[in-house]
Amino acid sequence: MTAQRPRPSGLLAIDREMARQHEDALASFEGNREAAAKIAGSIRNTGRLVLLGMGASHAVARAVEPLYRAHGINAIALPLSEQLGQPLPLAGKTLIVT
Repeated sequence: MTAQRPRPSGLLAIDREMARQHEDALASFEGNREAAAKIAGSIRNTGRLVLLGMGASHAVARAVEPLYRAHGINAIALPLSEQLGQPLPLAGKTLIVT
């Protein structure tokens, strides 16, 4: 029979972090409910969405861009730097900068 070794402190720290993430996620959803409703209303009104971001934010925007399109929303995700250098017209579009 093998003896149980104590769990390393680094893994214990990861366990604690994972345990709190669920509550943090719920709090984020609740705390942003009003802003999300405003954004959703704007997207419904315009039917057009521009997602601007850098790095991981832009990568996520690119990943969800086709999902918006599947729901009939004319969506495009661009790096923020591209919009600054070679801007698209934004009038009549919902803009999200992350």
